[in-house]
Amino acid sequence: MKHVSLLLFVWCGCAFVWAQGGTNVESITRVYRADGWDIPGIKGSQPKRGTKPHSLQEANGISYQTSVLIPIQPTTATIPVVRLDTTNRRISYEERRIRVEEIKAYEVNGHPYCYQVSVMLYSENPKSHAGGWAGLLDLWYYDESGQGNWTVMDTTGPLLPDVPLPPKWAEAQNQGGR
Repeated sequence: MKHVSLLLFVWCGCAFVWAQGGTNVESITRVYRADGWDIPGIKGSQPKRGTKPHSLQEANGISYQTSVLIPIQPTTATIPVVRLDTTNRRISYEERRIRVEEIKAYEVNGHPYCYQVSVMLYSENPKSHAGGWAGLLDLWYYDESGQGNWTVMDTTGPLLPDVPLPPKWAEAQNQGGR
């Protein structure tokens, strides 16, 4: 019985050390919100001076229009940062402060299906509270239904110069508008 207890103790100790080893944490880059996201900086934004809407032709034959917008006044907001920690079986959630720099609208027949919001992140040392704006990040907001409900926020988006492909509703609208 003594050997069984010792073996069990060693096995449990190894399992504990193994579990405490390298943690497997990955960022969740696409966050869905059923009631939709408020797109930071979109209210009161206006076309960027010196830019005009551009018509693009994608390989699949769908015409996109892009417009560059800027907020009239400095706009700050908070966004969620979500991480999945599979080792500890938990999801971590924090909010980060951002400042909107520029917004690019992607449209089909005048109906937006995606907004690319370029933001600066605010970083702060938790102990000294010294911080500042650093790090440019693009946030991609998608309307999957065509109803103006921006249910998906993505922090990775397409690799530029690629444009985000429109959802099915925008493709159908594009074909109807030809």
